[in-house]
Amino acid sequence: MSCGCFEKPLSQELRDFLQQQYTEQQCPNKIIFTSNPESFKNKYNINKKICQKQKIYTIDQLASKQNVQKMIMSELEAEQFQLAYNYRNIQKDQFSALAYGNSGYTFRLELQETLNNGSNVLVIGEKGSGKSTLINAVGNSLLIDYADRYRYHIAEYDFNGYLQECDMWVENVKFKFLEVLGYGENLLQNQQIMLQTYEFLKEKNLQIDCILICRKFGYQGLQTKEKQIICHLAEVFGQQYIKKCFLVNTNYDHGDEKQILNQLQGDLNRINTIFDQMPDPKILFVNSQITPFEGNAGAHRFETVKVAKNAITNLINTNAYRLAIINSDAFRHRRSKENSLKQTKDQIKTSLIQLLPCLENYFQICEINENDDLFYANSVFWSTLKNDERVKESKVLSVILEEIILPDSDLLLIEKEFEKLELLNSLTLDFERQKRRKNEATYKKQFNRQKEKLTVEKDRWLQNIIELADYYINEQQQFLQETYVYQQESREQLITNNMNNQLKLYLQQDQGFDNVQLKQEFEVIRQRLFLPNTNLFATQIIAL
Repeated sequence: MSCGCFEKPLSQELRDFLQQQYTEQQCPNKIIFTSNPESFKNKYNINKKICQKQKIYTIDQLASKQNVQKMIMSELEAEQFQLAYNYRNIQKDQFSALAYGNSGYTFRLELQETLNNGSNVLVIGEKGSGKSTLINAVGNSLLIDYADRYRYHIAEYDFNGYLQECDMWVENVKFKFLEVLGYGENLLQNQQIMLQTYEFLKEKNLQIDCILICRKFGYQGLQTKEKQIICHLAEVFGQQYIKKCFLVNTNYDHGDEKQILNQLQGDLNRINTIFDQMPDPKILFVNSQITPFEGNAGAHRFETVKVAKNAITNLINTNAYRLAIINSDAFRHRRSKENSLKQTKDQIKTSLIQLLPCLENYFQICEINENDDLFYANSVFWSTLKNDERVKESKVLSVILEEIILPDSDLLLIEKEFEKLELLNSLTLDFERQKRRKNEATYKKQFNRQKEKLTVEKDRWLQNIIELADYYINEQQQFLQETYVYQQESREQLITNNMNNQLKLYLQQDQGFDNVQLKQEFEVIRQRLFLPNTNLFATQIIAL
């Protein structure tokens, strides 16, 4: 662990003192120091006399006499001395010099032994949710008991691309923080982070004692990334993980805790009632996104971190059960099933895309009056698909109908119908009129064929979409309920979430059909696909 560079380094005397590069018996004069090198000599004789008078000859003796510290140091120097003494006394080993920055004194811990028997705490959350800062703050609450000026800063610790390890060993408290790479907007990349986390835990054979899900404080409900994190943790550890998990609201600004608790309780319990299964106090509130030891933080900010640290420690001490990842076979089965469900979702999306031109063409055909002698000369907007995008073209109906090849039996039937009309024996034979009438009969047959074809296609796509949605829901529920915390998707969610904007827009417009039967059918289709008629709603509101 290390920290960045800061200006105003402390005096060499203080560094020597902290690093103990001499024995106090050999250099008794250097046991008293000041952070101001220029005034060191001036203070030296007075300091020495006071210490000798108080019978103080070692650093340990000086650390136990706070009244003497106040006599020979400023308040800031006394705090700094006590902090450095406590820190060095705990660690016993090498540590860096203190350096002063705008936010106070920063120190770093180096060459600490890797923990093999400590408590493993997994920290997860979206980018910028305060994961590293929370670890820094907990480190401070373990090491020292000062609210301001000093901070423990983590940087450049072991990072494998998806997970960072940070070991804290303070007296009888041993924490290994495992910080998962922050989740982002790309849900597929988040999925990859989850897979890599599983592989890392499996390779290291690590078990988890506590999980912290960090989120920026706010009154908003659970966001998509947070729901994804909750489900991913269940996929890695199984359903029981929630009993070792806290939700940490970072950057807390003294808002209404009861209000946010009620909001989160409702959101979490909708995911298999997991709020009720979480350990108390369930939601941890930590003041400020910055480390509690930066700037003029104030004692209250420090106290919220101590509450969080105490909650983690208490959970580990009272619940010895450790979370292990699910076995590899189950995890692979999960991935296989997930791929199958994804394919089903893709089929729903494809069917919805193909439904749109079918619906448009169906209603175009159904609105044409086939009793019109020149109906086949009508111009219609004919929809086709190009690269999964709808394209509407103005076409003459006869061009569309001519694409339909009627079987010989139908053509023969048309010939017989004309023979019945006895037009061929008429003395006033009108070949043009007869030809037109014959073509008209052929077009009507082709028209009815097209109408039937579009009706079957429309019904087939609608039924296919509903069946795929039901299949997805049944498969998801049956599989996930066995092992995992899950969010059940409804048929409505599956269909509307996979529907593209073009189809939504088409179905949410008032088509204004003259044919009452078509208007009713359009409403039925809209209801089957869970989309309201927004224009109709607007009209009703205006009418009121």
